[in-house]
This record gives sequence, structure tokens and C-alpha cells, in this order.
Amino acid sequence: MEPKSFGRKLGIGMRVAGDIAKSRAQEAARRAESQRAAMPSAVAAPIQAAAELKDRGRALGQGLGRGTKSFGKSFFGPMAHAGSVLWLEITGCFFALFAAFFAQNVYQMRHQYAVGPQHRKFVLYALLMVMFVYFSGSSFVRARMRARRQKAAP
Repeated sequence: MEPKSFGRKLGIGMRVAGDIAKSRAQEAARRAESQRAAMPSAVAAPIQAAAELKDRGRALGQGLGRGTKSFGKSFFGPMAHAGSVLWLEITGCFFALFAAFFAQNVYQMRHQYAVGPQHRKFVLYALLMVMFVYFSGSSFVRARMRARRQKAAP
């Protein structure tokens, strides 16, 4: 669906829904007006109507709260999960790039493993390479575990 047509349809839908809500509110106000005129007891009716309106408002607020919460869970829950898995995989890729850089330097200095002027650099690059390989692998393992955990959950 085109973004412009989706926005246009959404805007039209919101206007139609607003018109429907406005007409229903006006109809309810007219009905309440006619009921007030027909009531013989002028004192008991407003108190009863206020209590009923209060209960309806409370129920509406609670229902709206539950609906908002369930919408948030159903919409943002999967997005947050996919985002966290993707973040771990991207982090693993960056760690793998650093590990490849250090592996390249270790390969270039492989002849100075035991002795030579670059022995300390060789050892440093080898340690950093191992460290970043571990970080990369653990990041991908954590991403895999998080993805499997989501598949297992109902």
C-alpha cells in the first residue's frame, strides 16, 4: 500500500469515526433531554443519573486502560523482541570486524611469534583477536537463544 493512499484512507476513516461519535453524542444528549422532561421526580433522577454516569465512566476508563495495555503488548512486544535480537546480531558483526582486523595483523606478524622486535605487538594482537572472537560468538549465541526463547513462548 502506498504511504500517501494509506494516510489518506486513515484520515478519511478518522473523520468518519469522528462524525459518527459526534452524532451519537448529540443523539444521547437529545435522549437524555427528553427523559429529563418526562420524569416526574425532579430530585431523584439527577442523583441516579449521576451515579449511573459515574459507574459507566469508571467502566469505560478501565476498559480503555486494558485495551491500551493489550495493544501495547501486542504491537510493541514483537518489535522490541526483534529489535533486541537484531541489535545483538549487529553487535556480533562489529566484533567480528574487529576480530578480522586483529587476525590480519596476527597473520602478518606470524614469523615473529617466538622472537623478534614485534613480539609484543604479535602477542597483543593475538589476545585482542581472541577477545573479539569471543565477544562476537557470545553475541550471536545470545541472539540465537533470545530468538528461540521467543518461539517457545506462546
